[in-house]
Parts: sequence; structure tokens; C-alpha cells
Amino acid sequence: MLLQLEQKSDALTHAIDDFLLDLMRLAFIVECYGRGFELLARTLARRRLAKVRLLSGAVDSARGEMTPKPDG
Repeated sequence: MLLQLEQKSDALTHAIDDFLLDLMRLAFIVECYGRGFELLARTLARRRLAKVRLLSGAVDSARGEMTPKPDG
């Protein structure tokens, strides 16, 4: 179970890194080339952020499986 949590956590870390790198690249492109790329930049940023959210939910649910349930 710990191995699953670690793998999901690594995937989340990688997704966050990808999101931040893409965000910096897109900010540079929009700044250099103008507003023509703004819609494309927003679309890519939303997709990357959706991946981060999806993976973060998977990590949260994996952590929930590890916590003991109270009797009752």
C-alpha cells in the first residue's frame, strides 16, 4: 500500500513540475508574441491543472485508505 502511495505521489510531483514549466513557457510566449497565443496558453494550462487535480485526488484517496477507520 505504501508503494502505491509513493508511485501516485511521484506522478503528482511530476505533473506539478510539468504544469509549472509549461506555465513559465506559455507566459514567455504570450509576452513575446502577443495575445494571439493567449487562448492556446489557457487551454494547455487548464489541461495540465486538470491532470494535477486528478492526481492529487488519487493521492488523497490513497492516504484515506491508510488511515484507520473509527469503530462505530
